[in-house]
Amino acid sequence: MHLSFTTYKYPSKSNSRMEAIQILKKEHLKIQELLLEIENALNEKEPHSYTIILKFNNLGVFWDKHEKKEERFLDFIAKNRKDFPVEKMLLEQHRELRGHWRVLQEAIHSRSGIPLQVALDTDGRMLIDKFRKHIFLEEEFFDSKVNFHKTSHPTEKNQNKLLAHTSNYQPSIN
Repeated sequence: MHLSFTTYKYPSKSNSRMEAIQILKKEHLKIQELLLEIENALNEKEPHSYTIILKFNNLGVFWDKHEKKEERFLDFIAKNRKDFPVEKMLLEQHRELRGHWRVLQEAIHSRSGIPLQVALDTDGRMLIDKFRKHIFLEEEFFDSKVNFHKTSHPTEKNQNKLLAHTSNYQPSIN
């Protein structure tokens, strides 16, 4: 499987915030594809741990590069909008996802039969679910940034909607 990345430098005069959002959204689609591949492998009648591990590794390679770009973008937005806490909350969710990722990686590196299969199935599915919820929240955030860009100021309604979504997301380290 070939994983491709779009090179992007944040921010510059020739590259707008809109372009950054488009790139990040395209990469979210790729992450969603990788999550679906993992989920399909987990749902097989007789799932093969090795195949699932390879798919998780593909996700990890792509996610590492994507996350660095995304965090630079969120840091840039946060510096320009100190009164809007969502950027910091999204960055905190990145740290939480990394914590779950480490737990799963420890299980993978242990390679101990049934506990590995259980970890792939339970922790893997939990990570997939948290990834999807997080991507949904980021997409809502990016859409609010597009609307902000178009209107020159954020609407209170958009901010409240996004904060309502994010308040439903309860970080928890397992």
